[in-house]
Amino acid sequence: MTLRSISAIIEEREIAEREPWERVRWLATITLQPHAKKGATLKPTDLLKFAWDNEKKAKGPTMSEEERQAMFDKWDRQIAEEYEMKKRGEMPKNKKVIW
Repeated sequence: MTLRSISAIIEEREIAEREPWERVRWLATITLQPHAKKGATLKPTDLLKFAWDNEKKAKGPTMSEEERQAMFDKWDRQIAEEYEMKKRGEMPKNKKVIW
């Protein structure tokens, strides 16, 4: 398993956890809207704010695709080398592994 695939799995799980909460918040908003003061419009964030509401969306990649690919390839090689060293029992005791 590569670092890239682990990152994708984590992101997928975060999205899967957010969706039900977003759905409940939206449902609560449309349920309460008829009971709001005349002329007032409820927004989902008026009812409940989540931590991810404050996250800023990335405006664009901060590094080029080639740089990103090179970084992931380097990490994949490093993880593979450390894994092989650990399997052979050659890993130094004080060496911290990144996986």
